[in-house]
Amino acid sequence: MSALTEAGFGVGYGRVMARRVVLVVALVLAAAVLALAAYGAHLARSLDTPEFKQALLARAHQSLGVEVSAGDLHVSLLRGVEVETIEIANPRGFKGPLLTAGSFGLRYDLLPLLRGRLQVDELVVKGPVLGLAMDSKGGFNYQKLGPARAAPGQSPASPSASLGALDLVLSRVAVEDGRIAITDHRGASFLRLEGAELSSSFRVRGGVAQGKGEAEVAKLSLMDALFVHDLRAPIELVERSVRLGPLRGRVAQGDASGALDLDLQRFRYALQLVVDRADVATLLREAGAAPTLTGRLRGTASLEGTGGTATLTGRGQAEVRECRATKAPLLLLLAATLRLPELADPDFEECRAEFTLGGGRARTPVLGLKGRAVRLSGQGSMGLESGALDYRMTLALAPALVGRIPAKEIRAAFEDRGDSFRSIDFGVSGTAGAPRTDLLARIGKAGALEVVKGKLRGLFGRKP
Repeated sequence: MSALTEAGFGVGYGRVMARRVVLVVALVLAAAVLALAAYGAHLARSLDTPEFKQALLARAHQSLGVEVSAGDLHVSLLRGVEVETIEIANPRGFKGPLLTAGSFGLRYDLLPLLRGRLQVDELVVKGPVLGLAMDSKGGFNYQKLGPARAAPGQSPASPSASLGALDLVLSRVAVEDGRIAITDHRGASFLRLEGAELSSSFRVRGGVAQGKGEAEVAKLSLMDALFVHDLRAPIELVERSVRLGPLRGRVAQGDASGALDLDLQRFRYALQLVVDRADVATLLREAGAAPTLTGRLRGTASLEGTGGTATLTGRGQAEVRECRATKAPLLLLLAATLRLPELADPDFEECRAEFTLGGGRARTPVLGLKGRAVRLSGQGSMGLESGALDYRMTLALAPALVGRIPAKEIRAAFEDRGDSFRSIDFGVSGTAGAPRTDLLARIGKAGALEVVKGKLRGLFGRKP
């Protein structure tokens, strides 16, 4: 009996001790959870303070090397960050801010952070305005961002090293009503996007960024001369290159398609564009020119550049259907010089041109305007900035129209070219808005030659 009693007592005692150990462990875990909760609450309270905001802005300044300011800042340890306004200044040598935004919202997931990965569930930027500007040496403001200079005795932070170690996942990036302007060293805009809406996701791993999404742009302009409206396209980011395409949009009430590529590392843009049934008068008005030509345009263009008009290269072709010229400066000049009012407002059945861009000039190896009674053709070039003209042209008129020219000397300047049209060659200089021709000099030479011919005929007994 005594042995059984001792055994039973031992078993009961062991059970009591086990229960006490479990209770103690539970109490310790509860205390730890409460401590963590208290610390988390304290930390959350410390995050949402002016001191933390200043520390965060100071860290941003250290990383970018420029001043960063923000409005109201709300930080939640579990939910994310909300900033009502934010402004990032430009590096030294550039005017105005680099980036402003009406609001900035960040939602992240803490659990992946324990595995060494920063996962952002949502990043929403509302009303951002991004200004990319070039200096006189061809460098851009964003290329000069970098860690602020370290204090003596301290080694500067390496952004490439920190970026290389970063594993960042952005599940959703949304931009609402964004604007981007890219300007040259004179402040002239050569690429601008307005009303940009973006929804995408991307990842940064080993210093390489990749992502895809969808973009909508209310208006894209090139050199403030070509405007694409209501643009929609997939967007893809690979390292420091952005591709927008295949794109669909509207140009001067016509259809537009193509692609836009941006290389942000050494900055280069490339635009491929196909336009169909664009209204030529609208196209000219949007470019700030008088609507001296009407009709429907179909054309293609392939353009590249690293800055303003001086860097622009490319080629293309254009054809205008239902073409009609109205008060074009060159035609008005021809009408006055030849004293032929019909040239001021002629109808053309076909207007077409081929062009190349380079060295700050637009070269037109093929230019032709064909009508039943008036034909104008030639080749030459125009300065993209100055508008300076250097063309060699040929004006061909139907015989009946030549017969309406009042001056005999002018009629004599037109030569029969064997297709029932009579023509005269001439040069065009001046500018697009104020052209000049050498027609009078050519007519004078033709008139003098006609006088000589008349005298020769008289010598041989023929009537002049």
